[in-house]
Amino acid sequence: MICYRIENLIKKYNGQVVLDIPDLELVEKGFYALLGPNGSGKTTFLNILAFLDKPDKGYVHYCGRQINGKYSELIALRKEIVIVDQHPVLFSTSVYKNVEFGLKMHGIPKKQRRIMVEEALEIVGMERFKDAPGHKLSGGETQRVAVARALVLSPAVLLCDEPASSVDIEHQGLISRILKELWEEKKMTLIFTTHDRYHGMNPANGSLVLTEGKLVPAYYENLFTAVFEKEYEESVEYTIDGLLQVKIPKDRLKSIQEKVRLYIDPEKITLTPPTGIQSHEGKKQGHLSMVMEQGGKIKMLIHGGVKITVYMSWSEYKSLRPAVGEPVSFSFPSEALFII
Repeated sequence: MICYRIENLIKKYNGQVVLDIPDLELVEKGFYALLGPNGSGKTTFLNILAFLDKPDKGYVHYCGRQINGKYSELIALRKEIVIVDQHPVLFSTSVYKNVEFGLKMHGIPKKQRRIMVEEALEIVGMERFKDAPGHKLSGGETQRVAVARALVLSPAVLLCDEPASSVDIEHQGLISRILKELWEEKKMTLIFTTHDRYHGMNPANGSLVLTEGKLVPAYYENLFTAVFEKEYEESVEYTIDGLLQVKIPKDRLKSIQEKVRLYIDPEKITLTPPTGIQSHEGKKQGHLSMVMEQGGKIKMLIHGGVKITVYMSWSEYKSLRPAVGEPVSFSFPSEALFII
């Protein structure tokens, strides 16, 4: 079943478009990472999914129904959808009372509250801190209590805004693991934002990547500003940093512009052994500066005028076996190029 369906969503601030999402579906009980650099629209999108904000145009459907923003409708949704802010604030009372607060507001009996609070604190590994003052915790401990405070309400959807961004390295890995284990145990819909690609690698239903308010394919490497150079019969040539020429088929352009924002899918770049000193038509020359394993794939960094990231499978890598420092040829098939 579909949890969220987005239709032609537009959100503006001060007349500037900050979100432009034509269509998107997120499955019920799914686990997603929403990635992107700072200022890409992640928090705005999360607030719209939480129905704390509304789009200027378009529609958000939740569990099969279009949400129109009526007060009674939003009050009901507050019980189903809970958001954990990037910088949560805890009361100066104990950790236990911080987590218990929402249950008291919902009129849950005291004995039942105790069972629910203790379970939530155990899940996030904060049970031994239950008597500690909430406002004196570290950043990572505060995040874990904030997750427990949200979890104890048994939401159908849990949204976490940059849960690992302002904590130490030890807590970053711990919080990522807690979120994954939480989703596996509770089977709620869980969406978290991050600007760190490493922490967005393992969600079960994949990663969504926002850049300048638009969704792009799975990665946000290889985003460039390209400048118009020449027009051909079937393509337009652009240059990146005045160093790398890219021919973009006209059917992938809405119009010919002086500058475009170009995304090159790192999984669709064709890599071959060097073909000689002179570049063949459509092929570029560079040298390999980095090779590493990441997320079950091989990540490579090529210097070919500009830095290009390439991802390939282990089997593809073994057939080529390029080594760091060696020259390579690479090319961009049309399906690797996106104007955003």
